Amino acid sequence: MRSLHPVAQKGEPRLKRLLDLGQRWTDRAGASHDRADLHSLLRKPAYGQSQDCVFSSRDSLLAVGLVSGGLRVYDCKQQQQPVKVAALKAHSGSCRAVCFDNIGTTVHTASAHGSLLSVDVATKRRKVQQKAAHPVGVCRLCTAAPNLIASGDDGGNVRIWDDRQNGACMSQNIHSEFVSDMAMHPREQCLMSVSGDGTLAVYDLRKNKLRGQSEPDEDEMGSVAVMRQGAKVVAGSQDGVLSIFSWGYFNDCSDRFPGHPASVDALISYDEDIVITGASDGIIRILNILPNKLVGIVGDHDEYPVERLALSSDKLTLASASHDDTVKLWDLAALQDDSSNDADAPAEDASDADSSEDAEALAAPAQKMHRAEKGAHKIPSRPKSQAADFFADLL
Repeated sequence: MRSLHPVAQKGEPRLKRLLDLGQRWTDRAGASHDRADLHSLLRKPAYGQSQDCVFSSRDSLLAVGLVSGGLRVYDCKQQQQPVKVAALKAHSGSCRAVCFDNIGTTVHTASAHGSLLSVDVATKRRKVQQKAAHPVGVCRLCTAAPNLIASGDDGGNVRIWDDRQNGACMSQNIHSEFVSDMAMHPREQCLMSVSGDGTLAVYDLRKNKLRGQSEPDEDEMGSVAVMRQGAKVVAGSQDGVLSIFSWGYFNDCSDRFPGHPASVDALISYDEDIVITGASDGIIRILNILPNKLVGIVGDHDEYPVERLALSSDKLTLASASHDDTVKLWDLAALQDDSSNDADAPAEDASDADSSEDAEALAAPAQKMHRAEKGAHKIPSRPKSQAADFFADLL
């Protein structure tokens, strides 16, 4: 099979190892890739589609919000089957967004009706409920700082909430359309949001003011992540292009990474160089940023769009939520094993690099999926029979 990746240049030792590793993943055939299909039971009408998923930053807990308004919390320890630790009806409408607080003891949820709810993970009791937190449906939640969470809604409004007080401590109409994703820049204490209006906005939490906003792009922006020690901000768009912004220069992107054949709706940084994307073609990809290259493919949800990605605190497990009514867990141990060798490798050249071959490599997997045996391009893990045994008592 022809390699999907251009040969790494001299001065890029880590990238070359990653490309070789990614090709082995992509070429591996007949392997069972996902540790468990958490929500095969969601195909029942009583549960329905998963809307969001997020890992706690302190442990292996995974929270999942459901279109039925339900909240599920699972303990997803590495090399073990997930264990459901909490299940409750959080909202009367769809539970669109979930996030943990900074210490992992509370999970926050948001609904299509504009309400917010805080649940104690240990006791499974409701702590605080804001029934009219937003005038319209809430799209995204983000842990902004200790005791602070951010919420973005269908109207482009972003609000900051302090769990030590009632009511929002900040509210700004930043965007003209829905807020599709948010992320924090920890060092600068800035909240970044992207929207259906095609803009990236950066809000300074310390000064309580908008720091910058990009010119509107022709396409919706659906995802955002911070890379390169905070020097770069990457945003995924509806046309499949990753726009790369340099920190402090938000008016327009400094580089573009084209090639996804469909909208990039989910984006999460693995480390300072590697980003993982989920697209509406159902494929989860691993990319290197600057130089811009496709590393490999984690797996897919057939042809169903990938809505959300979540990375565990130890970076060994990736969770993906999709329109196929599933949340899947993917084993990233091989990628972390490679990252541990970086100390022995010389520094690589971080110059901007892009080519038409890179774009073709990104699009190629979607074309091959139709003729490849299912599972032919995915990371191997535990057998699916174990996942089936785990859910036997839940159905």
